[in-house]
Amino acid sequence: MDGKFDLFYRPADSEWETAPDAGLSDDEIEIGFYEGGGVDLIEVVREQVLLKLPMQRVCAPDCKGICPACGQNRNTSLCDCRVQLTDERWKALREL
Repeated sequence: MDGKFDLFYRPADSEWETAPDAGLSDDEIEIGFYEGGGVDLIEVVREQVLLKLPMQRVCAPDCKGICPACGQNRNTSLCDCRVQLTDERWKALREL
């Protein structure tokens, strides 16, 4: 995984917390405030790693994927499954 991200933290009792609009650059729009002697980065790093992962893993850019109904590899053969995504909010109108 390749990429970078910036984190900005300031002490919770600093002047930045009481005057958040005072001199923030575009890079510092999302500043985190901490209390005590340090910052727990486990959740922040986990979030950044999850954001860098692809939403759907594929073997190649032109990969057709796997059928969600039968599990057939669509790169090697085609299946006759028809997966229809339905929105239950429209159910009442469909039944008219």
